[in-house]
Amino acid sequence: MKAPGSLSRNVWLRLVVAVVITAGMTALIAAKVDVGAMGGYLAAARPGWLAAAALLVPVISLLRGIRLAIVVRRPPTPPLLAISVLHNFIASVAPMRSGELALPLLLRRLGIDTWHSAGLLLALRGYDLLAVLFFGGVATAWLGPMIPALDPLVPAAVALAIGATLAALLLPRVVAALHRLVASFAERPWMARLDRPLCGILSGVDRRRGLWVLYLVSLLTFAVNFTFFHWCAIALGADQHPMVTMFCGCAAVLAFVLPINGLASFGPIQGAWTATAVLAGVPAELAFATSVLMHALFLAASGGLALISLVLLPRPEQSGPGGP
Repeated sequence: MKAPGSLSRNVWLRLVVAVVITAGMTALIAAKVDVGAMGGYLAAARPGWLAAAALLVPVISLLRGIRLAIVVRRPPTPPLLAISVLHNFIASVAPMRSGELALPLLLRRLGIDTWHSAGLLLALRGYDLLAVLFFGGVATAWLGPMIPALDPLVPAAVALAIGATLAALLLPRVVAALHRLVASFAERPWMARLDRPLCGILSGVDRRRGLWVLYLVSLLTFAVNFTFFHWCAIALGADQHPMVTMFCGCAAVLAFVLPINGLASFGPIQGAWTATAVLAGVPAELAFATSVLMHALFLAASGGLALISLVLLPRPEQSGPGGP
C-alpha cells in the first residue's frame, strides 16, 4: 500500500501531465485552424439539433447502465444505473484514465469486492473496444472507395470488423479455459497470493452467454453515441455522410481510452476527430468546432445526470470475497 504522501504526489503528477497534454494538443490544433471561422460555426449552431442531441445522452447512459447490469447479473435498478452514470462521468473528467477506479469503489456499495469489480470493468471496457473496432472497420471499408488514403486499408478493415465479432463470440471460451488453467495450478505454493485476484477478475469477466448480449448492447450504445455526434455536426451545418461521423467517432473514442487523454479528456479527442474529419474532406474549422461542441454538450448533460445519480446511490453493503 502506498504512503499518503506518495499517493498525493502521484495524483498531482497525473494532473500536471493531463493539463500539459490538453493545453499542448489544443494549442497545436488552434494554430492550424482559423479560430474566428470556428467561432462563427459555434455561434450559428442550431438549437433544435443541439436539444435533440442532448436528449440522446440519457439514452446512452441508460444503455451503459444496462451493460453494467448484464455483467453484475442484477436488474437495471435505479441505484445500479446511478453507479454506472457516476462511474462513466468520473472516467470522462478525471485525468489520465484514473476515473476508472471509481467503479470498484462504487460497486462496494453492492457488496462486490475489488477483484471481482476489476473483472467487471475489464469485461465492460473490453467489449467497448470490440464494438469500436467493429464500427471502425465498417466505416473504413465503406469510405475506402471514396477516400484514396483509406482505399488500401479496406481488406484490413473488413477483417477487423469480422475479427471483433469473432472475438466477442470466442472470449467466453477463452475465459473458461483460463479458469481451468488457474485451477490446475491451485496446489502450487506460488499460486497462494495470486489465486484470489485471478479468480476474482476471471469471475468478473466470466459471463458466457451474457458476454454475447453485452456485445450486442455495446454495439447499440455506440450506434446511439455516433448519432449524438452526427446531430452535433448537423447543428453546426455539416453535411457529412453518417459513415464519416462513425469513422471520426471511432478515432475519437480510441483517443479517449488511451491513458494520455488529458484533462476532462479534452485535447486528444479533438485532435483525433479533427484529423480524421479533414482526411474525409470536412473543413478543419468545422471539424474542430464539432469536436468541441459535442464534447462540451456531452459533459454538461452527463454531469447533470451524475448530480441526479448522487441521490439514487445505494447504501453500502458488506463486501464479500468473491462478489455477488
